[in-house]
Amino acid sequence: MRIVPFKPRHAEGFAVLNRAWLGRYDLWETPGADELSNPHRIAESGGRIYVAERRTSVVGTSAVVCGEPGGMDIRWLAVDPDWQRLGIGRRLLTRCARYARRNGAERLVVHTSSRLTEALRLYRHFGFVDRPMPRDRSSAVADVYMELVLQAAADEQVSVTHA
Repeated sequence: MRIVPFKPRHAEGFAVLNRAWLGRYDLWETPGADELSNPHRIAESGGRIYVAERRTSVVGTSAVVCGEPGGMDIRWLAVDPDWQRLGIGRRLLTRCARYARRNGAERLVVHTSSRLTEALRLYRHFGFVDRPMPRDRSSAVADVYMELVLQAAADEQVSVTHA
């Protein structure tokens, strides 16, 4: 299994994997449909998608997209249930954090659902801290807002600061 930048060959696996968890938790929102159907738009807007692949199968995904000034948002973090608890989510988040820092972000944010207990555990273990939900970020399904402060170390590795 390896973590690689998204390529067009990953599009179907990216969409299938993310639609599966959205359906499983009844968290589908129409605005997300465009990014799932057209993942290339994430890169066109300055973001990046990473894929965990095993041979030709997509077993995990994550995306980091431009957000508010100084920040980037984590989206589309998903790991196939058969591949969970192997550190793939953490590796995907690490790649997103590294990309964000190299592109000038000082923090990462995620807005997610309290129904996703395993994802929340991963985010908190990674260093994300719960914050009040900004009014402009509220939605029918996203009721948790988290932030991670990024700090560049001298060797260009990404470290986190707990705020």
